Amino acid sequence: MSITETLLLLTTALGFSFGIERVLEAVNGLIKRVGLQRGPAAEARVQAIEQAVMARRLDAFDAVIEQTSARLAEAVAASEGADAPAEAGPEVDAARDRAQAAARDLQSRLEAIDPAWLSVAHERRRDALLADVEALAAGRPARSHEAAEKYPPITVLLEPAPPPDAEKTAQVFWLQIIGTFGGIVLCFMAEFGLFDALGVFQGVRPAIDYTLTGVLIGSGSQPIHVLIKFLDQRGLVDLQAPAVPSTADETSESATAEEAAPSASPPEARLRVPYAGGVDPGLVARRQPAREAPPDVVVFHHTAMHSDTTFDDVVRVIQDQRGWATAYHCVILADGSIHPFCRWDYVGNHARGANFRSIGIALNGNFETNASTPGANDRGQFGLRRPSDAQLESAARVTALWCYLYDIPLDFPSDDVAPGIVPHKVVKPTACPGSNFPTDRFAQQVRAVHARWATDDGAQAEIAQFKQKARIYPEVA
Repeated sequence: MSITETLLLLTTALGFSFGIERVLEAVNGLIKRVGLQRGPAAEARVQAIEQAVMARRLDAFDAVIEQTSARLAEAVAASEGADAPAEAGPEVDAARDRAQAAARDLQSRLEAIDPAWLSVAHERRRDALLADVEALAAGRPARSHEAAEKYPPITVLLEPAPPPDAEKTAQVFWLQIIGTFGGIVLCFMAEFGLFDALGVFQGVRPAIDYTLTGVLIGSGSQPIHVLIKFLDQRGLVDLQAPAVPSTADETSESATAEEAAPSASPPEARLRVPYAGGVDPGLVARRQPAREAPPDVVVFHHTAMHSDTTFDDVVRVIQDQRGWATAYHCVILADGSIHPFCRWDYVGNHARGANFRSIGIALNGNFETNASTPGANDRGQFGLRRPSDAQLESAARVTALWCYLYDIPLDFPSDDVAPGIVPHKVVKPTACPGSNFPTDRFAQQVRAVHARWATDDGAQAEIAQFKQKARIYPEVA
């Protein structure tokens, strides 16, 4: 599967998940609006808020103790130094009044704190300090040794946990159930599945794939983001191709290969092209239109998939993901193996605008190396960056055979869909079969195979036998 197709899948899944999230937000807002959250749960939330406020008060409590200790010491000293009436004066009375006012203020602050929220250390400090300020506020002698005591610092503030909110838990649970159910229904209606297409669970039944994808989408957008990150990392690690030669080396090798004579097959080689109607001739007959005339154009492609992709996976992606009964009439893997796909007497889905007059061959792999092109194989992340020798040789044999079977000329027009052999990009604006596809070398090999067979009696006999096969020519009414 190409990067473009993968991104389209994940973008669709992300869009579905965003839609589910918006629906759940609307349901949650409706619940709040009709007041379904009132009752014990609301009281518990109020208590939690009060607990947070009390925690802030406890923090202020430590600061109040430090700020007021000096005032208490001053007030105690003033009260103890005024034992004789003769020593009493305006300054002493003013100091005593200020100390008593400060004590009353501190006493009100201490009494406002609920003992239920105090830790053991806080409670001890509060009791000791209250004894002093109560005495001082009433005009009685305070215990100076307790007022000047250095209280130990608090290291851990223990707070009672609020009771569990059963109503909130139930609300979250049912919202999650609604989201999951909505995601599954959406995937079944859209026939949308991720796991089989991405190769996570290859060959899984569509119903299972839709269900798993629905559960993933119903969980929100975060799991989709995690999946995208995982696939990105996998693409950088698992799908990384072996070391490839530098661009300069490739250019040199390409020039050498194109200047050299095309590789020749062994003298004993013949057609070696298997054909019995493709993958599913009956399905193609039900889903695709039959040809009204033999093809006069060969269109060659790359699949844009990883070069290690098996033929079964190529078929699966095209049939399950794209929803087509077939695509190319023949697929050539990197090892040179030939795999007929669509019936040759039926129209394929490979070159829109030229399907009815063409027959299509695809070399498996991604040969687009221009980094600015979406889905390019510029770093070798899709395996081989150019067709293998075995792949080109097999593709040349199949193309030469089609030229014999359907009288297709050995022309390679570059700017018009005239009778002959053309790349996909001539039919429509596309990068296929890739900027690194050796078109000139492929043309040389097709002509060389065609010329060799022309003088080979054994090859001519096999071609004559091939013309007698079923599902080669369109039926004439």
